[in-house]
Amino acid sequence: MSIEIQKTLTITIDDAVYDVADTSEEVQQMIVYLDEWRQNEADEAASLLKTRAALREIQNMILAQIQKEAEDNGDEEEASAGLQAPEAEVTAA
Repeated sequence: MSIEIQKTLTITIDDAVYDVADTSEEVQQMIVYLDEWRQNEADEAASLLKTRAALREIQNMILAQIQKEAEDNGDEEEASAGLQAPEAEVTAA
């Protein structure tokens, strides 16, 4: 689910607006590179959001499994301690 950026058609420098089509080939090529990097940035931002969501999901699954195992083993105090933490943080060491 990538967001497609719009190609740059105009650029504004010091309140002056320039149509990219009216600029030199060199400037137009730089604009192409700019748009490519803007697309890369948007793609990476989307990927980072997906990664963060996946991390939260697996952390929640780990927490739930540990709590379930603690309950199954009769350790009610350990199991309920995790339930009291609204956002228990799971970290790997």
